[in-house]
Amino acid sequence: MLFCNSGSLKSHSFGCLPSGQLSPSEERMQVALEELQDLKGVWCELAKIWEQIDDLKEKPWLSVQPRKVSDIDSIH
Repeated sequence: MLFCNSGSLKSHSFGCLPSGQLSPSEERMQVALEELQDLKGVWCELAKIWEQIDDLKEKPWLSVQPRKVSDIDSIH
């Protein structure tokens, strides 16, 4: 299950080197964390669309009005 509103991917405060820069492994970890946050955002947006599709699947075919179905832009 995907939790789109949870803060499970919070940024971590990494220890800095004396010069004020992150170590190479910490920098890679920070980049990976940012990538995971972006990926989570994409999946959350896709989950909204799939929820709308699931709602359409549950609609009885007899209740569908063909003239309204042609307005495909209403699904977003």
